[in-house]
Amino acid sequence: MAFGTSLRRRVEQLSFRNKMGLATIFACALCVATACVAFTLHELTTYRDGFEQEQHGLAEVLASNVTAAVLFGDETMASDLLGAIRLVPQIDAAYILADGRLFAYYESAAALPKDPQLLKSFTEGYPGPTLKVPVISDGEHIGELFLLTNNDELKGTISSYLTIATLVFLGACLMAMTLAHWEARAIYSPILRLRTIIQSIRETRDYSARVETVPDKDFGRLIDSFNAMLAEIENRDERLERVVGDLVMARDAADTANKSKSQFLANMSHELRTPLNAIINYAEIIIEDLEDVKGDEASTESLETASSDLAKIKSAGIHLLTLINGILDLSKIEAGRMEIDAYAFDLKMTLREVADTVRPAAEQNGNQLVMRVDDHVGTIVTDGMKLKQCILNLLSNACKFTKDGTVSTEIRSISVKDVPSVEIVVADTGIGMDAHQIESLFEAFVQADASTTRQYGGTGLGLAITKRMVELLGGTIRVESELGTGSRFIIIVPCQHPAAENIEVEDVSADIEHTFPGTLPEAQGTERQIALIVDDDAAARDLMARIVLRLNYEVRFAKDGEQALAMIAEEDPAVIVLDLHMPRMNGWTLLQHLKRHEEYADIPVIVVSVDEDRAACLKLGAEDYFTKPLNRLELERALMSYAGTIDGRVLIVEDNENAVDLLSRAASQLGFGVEVARSAEAGLTLLSKEPYQGIILDLGLPGMNGFEFLSVLRETPDLREIPVIVFSAQELDDDQLSTLSTNAQGYFQKGNVSPRAVLRNLVKKSNSRHGPEDQEEVNSAC
Repeated sequence: MAFGTSLRRRVEQLSFRNKMGLATIFACALCVATACVAFTLHELTTYRDGFEQEQHGLAEVLASNVTAAVLFGDETMASDLLGAIRLVPQIDAAYILADGRLFAYYESAAALPKDPQLLKSFTEGYPGPTLKVPVISDGEHIGELFLLTNNDELKGTISSYLTIATLVFLGACLMAMTLAHWEARAIYSPILRLRTIIQSIRETRDYSARVETVPDKDFGRLIDSFNAMLAEIENRDERLERVVGDLVMARDAADTANKSKSQFLANMSHELRTPLNAIINYAEIIIEDLEDVKGDEASTESLETASSDLAKIKSAGIHLLTLINGILDLSKIEAGRMEIDAYAFDLKMTLREVADTVRPAAEQNGNQLVMRVDDHVGTIVTDGMKLKQCILNLLSNACKFTKDGTVSTEIRSISVKDVPSVEIVVADTGIGMDAHQIESLFEAFVQADASTTRQYGGTGLGLAITKRMVELLGGTIRVESELGTGSRFIIIVPCQHPAAENIEVEDVSADIEHTFPGTLPEAQGTERQIALIVDDDAAARDLMARIVLRLNYEVRFAKDGEQALAMIAEEDPAVIVLDLHMPRMNGWTLLQHLKRHEEYADIPVIVVSVDEDRAACLKLGAEDYFTKPLNRLELERALMSYAGTIDGRVLIVEDNENAVDLLSRAASQLGFGVEVARSAEAGLTLLSKEPYQGIILDLGLPGMNGFEFLSVLRETPDLREIPVIVFSAQELDDDQLSTLSTNAQGYFQKGNVSPRAVLRNLVKKSNSRHGPEDQEEVNSAC
């Protein structure tokens, strides 16, 4: 079967000319072969029949001649008569059986056994034809004559016939090949000219070429039709050239317009975010400064008015920023420039952060905020910022369109087509929607109706962005609503983003920074370290200086990268706050220069920019990244970790000497006192003797491992509140990551992050620890 398929494919791949020749040769060869075979079979049949008749006649003559000898028992005479057949080469032996015994015999090419039984077996097994003729006298059966013959003459005849047939067949094939060659030339010549013209047209695209006509009617009509087709194509190409020219001009105009639009969006992003950053942060600082002087009764009323006005400025700026971000996000999604930055994070903690954000809006409308999370929900791998924005958009809408009601969020683990996923349901008891409103719900710039816009405000971008972001995360979103009753929005996203294996997963716990409401600790210590602010915008430099000065830093300024390098060499700053867009040497170039030079590589760099290039900056060595307008509290916490104002001791539970040395140096640079335990048991012993600010824990410890250490720690009432950051080279599965998300405050994999970043994360966890009442409020939220 396979051979037949292969042969058919080979024949199909032959050219038309070869197929024609092969068909002619095959037809002729088949006819000649059939004739030769028929002739040979006829001659062989005729020869065989004549041979059999000849031998049978000879046998009958011999039987008649030996009758008298057998009748009178003369064995000698019978043997002599049998010996007369030696002149017949086709007979190998002959013998007579009479009265059950060997009476007489003749041997030529065959030696006969003398025992009658053996002779019978010998005769039956003889390879050549055998003849048996009865010996009869006066009608009485007196014996039997046996002739043993050979096929030598027949074989010679067959060989001669086959030789003659083969020669005839080969001669016929030669004549067929000659005929096929002539036939192929006669038929293929017009086709060859046609193929040559087609090949030339394909290479030169010159459709003005024509094929020369031939006298043959069939090929002549084919060539005439082909020439007519070329003429039509030539006319069509002339028309197409004119159309393409017009299209190219239109495309160039569209490209120019698109570039202008993209440039406009980029400029709008920078130009709008930069002043908004100043408005919001200046308003925050002035509000706090006014709060400090409210004790002066003479100016209390005016201060309260000013504080109220500034609060309105801040609120309006944040609202405007939200609208701008929505428009920019939508333009990025529609242009296909919105990228997924997948990393592992704790979904429970993300929901707590969202709950803290929307709680004021819920309370403003008298709504009760309810959060429910399935116990099986833990760490997932996707773009946490985008998923958080989706939940925040839905909750903000629910709080806005609900008054004196309930806004709830429920998260549970499910499986969709055997893919582990999470289902997030945001429900409210607000105004609801009818079927017509639901149809256009996820379209950009669309709200339920004009009255909704007038009453509740907004641009109608939130749900459009949410839907597109959910789809980017590989999930789905749907809505169930009834007018006057409320709405339910259901988001389903996979626990691991479909493209997570191809996306460089960022530092896991660097992004799991579960910051809760609270205030920063007061700066301690007397030694003031230097913070270098690198920004070409004077207002931005002044704003950063106001923030940095509150944290016990001395401030130095640089307008571009070149000035910054000179100041770094002179001042040796403890931290650098860097903008990316500057004249001469920009922030990217400065960042690369710092990390390439060993004397500057250890200086922590915090990037503050209007661009969203967090992943790229972290790859180049930045310690942290904030987008303008920035979250001032988060920036201050980051700066605090480099201010040398840490007060407390940290316990490092690690058995590797190199890791112990690096972690100890990083902790000392931040101001921690350091204690080292080489095993989990030794660590528990130290914890029972004195308090620690936090713990850096390796998992692969001798004896009791890191997971067992965490279990004992969380079961001990006096120790369960100590922050623990896991710093290990061990590869973890989903269950282990889930355990760490419950019992530890962060997880870093060795080799992916510096020890200083681990300690800085511990500082942030320590600063964000709650008292008992705060913790109870957070737990109730989820």
